[in-house]
Amino acid sequence: MNTNIIIQIIKDEEVLRTAAVASELVKIEAVAARLVNCLEMVDPGTKSSMRQLAHQLVHRSKDEKALADVMDELSHIKFNLSLRI
Repeated sequence: MNTNIIIQIIKDEEVLRTAAVASELVKIEAVAARLVNCLEMVDPGTKSSMRQLAHQLVHRSKDEKALADVMDELSHIKFNLSLRI
């Protein structure tokens, strides 16, 4: 289920707004911030094509692992949130 949908359901249903659910939402917010940082590092932005290539050659596997780790953590927290609901 989409994270935004889960959050909207929690906002709509007062009985779901418990301390345990709030704790998981705080965790999701922190992981979401880390995900944004990872994506910004991977995004070439305004780098020249030569710099993009150099960055990919040097950092690709590290960036991919960091992104995969953050996505795994987000999935784990979403699962925990579903259990709390």
